[in-house]
Amino acid sequence: MSRIQFPEEIQQCITNEFLSTLKVNLDVMLSKELDNLRNNLHKQPTFWNFYQWFDNSNGFNKALKIACKSHDLMELYTYRESMELDENEMLGGIIIMMLFEQGIIKEGDYDDAMPCPILIE
Repeated sequence: MSRIQFPEEIQQCITNEFLSTLKVNLDVMLSKELDNLRNNLHKQPTFWNFYQWFDNSNGFNKALKIACKSHDLMELYTYRESMELDENEMLGGIIIMMLFEQGIIKEGDYDDAMPCPILIE
């Protein structure tokens, strides 16, 4: 099975500025969950302990749409929404990985991976 990816013309438009905007909006949309992580679990959000769990949440989708509108990149959002569910979910994961790969979110330690933080209160 080949790796799911964005068409080249969309991929080229996914800049660090776009990813930074996405991360800011993602943190706004997931503020309740972030507060739980910081206040109850005394941890800062990383890929392993937080963001990996929300790559296909309603908050992620809203943050992605806002970032796409802000950067005139609605073709990314439309492309992802037009895909079958499993491919749509894979692309959400790829976008979260881009945040990590570009240094916009920290990796953290794999040992910090935990059950979805929204379930821990």
